[in-house]
Amino acid sequence: MPEDGDAGLGYLTPFSGLPLPRPAPQNNDSPNGAIEFEWVELPPEGEHSSESSAVLEPPEGGLPPVVSDGWDLSSVLGSDPSVHSSGQICTRDGLDQSSHGEGSTNPRTWDRKQRRAYQRILSGLRYHRGELLRFMTYTTAENMRRDLRSSFRAEKERIRRMTPARLLKMGYITRKDLRKYYPNKPLNEPLKFEYFKVETSEGVAGVLHVLFFGDYIPQKWLSDSWREITGTAYVVDIRACKDRVKSPKRLARYCVAQYVSGQSAFVRYSWSWGWVAKGFVKVWRILLKELGYDLKRAIVLWEKLLSGESFTVGFKLFKPPPELGVVELMEVDAHAG
Repeated sequence: MPEDGDAGLGYLTPFSGLPLPRPAPQNNDSPNGAIEFEWVELPPEGEHSSESSAVLEPPEGGLPPVVSDGWDLSSVLGSDPSVHSSGQICTRDGLDQSSHGEGSTNPRTWDRKQRRAYQRILSGLRYHRGELLRFMTYTTAENMRRDLRSSFRAEKERIRRMTPARLLKMGYITRKDLRKYYPNKPLNEPLKFEYFKVETSEGVAGVLHVLFFGDYIPQKWLSDSWREITGTAYVVDIRACKDRVKSPKRLARYCVAQYVSGQSAFVRYSWSWGWVAKGFVKVWRILLKELGYDLKRAIVLWEKLLSGESFTVGFKLFKPPPELGVVELMEVDAHAG
């Protein structure tokens, strides 16, 4: 089962961007003040899987956008970088910009790495369109029992083993919460958790920013679990969009600006298999190649594929998620026989 720690740190790129909230003091000598987290409790969605990762390479200057497996965003999104803001945690189209970093939301200014991140994020948002997107931030502290990546691997497995019935028994939710957050979910069914995460080198030993689709998870449980795993870190912030995903392009553009180009210590990004489906980047690259790198046509067909439609290009059948894949069709010789 591939983990993002197996691939190394990748390419470190300095960015000026969003200063992360300073963690609550670990002892009385700390000069930092405690953070007051504001988070929204809303109903859920999601599913289980393993993890894929992307080791980022230095941008290759001079390459035409189509050579990259990212998208030429200027032809897809236009140049309007606006993202609606209402002072809430999330607006209908994305997040509140009140804490927005310095990363650009203008696709014309993005490099190869940012275009790739956009394609990965947008693919997941399109696949989970209509579901509720949540955001988590995991911080670190001094003298942790294990590093950030191995801690998150343990945390995600705990999440995927947890059930509404256990949360109720442990006192993290009430019976009223069961009806509110898990109305149609069997009480002994594990929580769903499919994510895209960005790692930075900020804080004591790094920070993880996680976008995820899945079931409601109590913040108190996340914090307690994180402290138990790490031994010392316990600051976990979780927030939810006000509405379910309706405008994937705008939200994906915001996420790239906020979590990739908007971070001053960006390290890498990775995702779970269920963010779209296992091997979805490979399928995208095959589609792009089969179309002779006709990017606009590839994007149209890719969106159809993520919406559940199958199609053929030449002698290849492209199958949609969750059975995402490419099947070679046999060429029939018209002159045979």
